[in-house]
Amino acid sequence: MAKKTRSKGSADADGLKDELGLAVSARRELGAQYDDEVVEALAERIDSLIDKRVQAALGKSRKKSKSDAKTFLAVALPTMGLGIPLLAIGAGTVGAGGFYAVLAMIFLINGMWLLRSR
Repeated sequence: MAKKTRSKGSADADGLKDELGLAVSARRELGAQYDDEVVEALAERIDSLIDKRVQAALGKSRKKSKSDAKTFLAVALPTMGLGIPLLAIGAGTVGAGGFYAVLAMIFLINGMWLLRSR
């Protein structure tokens, strides 16, 4: 006999099944004159369940974007910290060609990191 595994979504689905069962039994007890109220209450419950899932998904994406920003700063700040003196050295020794060569390397390093991280 296979075991059923439950995830967060299935717990919500079980709660929704319970709500549906309660709505059906409430409709039976109250009669057809309260159909609109039963349906409205069930719709509100489904809306709140959807809102919870959306908020959970947004929370996960926000955490990811914050960590992406931290890693970007971990690469960009040292690159710029080393790049500025290297730009001055390249421009002072070789001229405009040295300046542009160092600038191209800075863009290349950051571009490679950006492509690798996606």
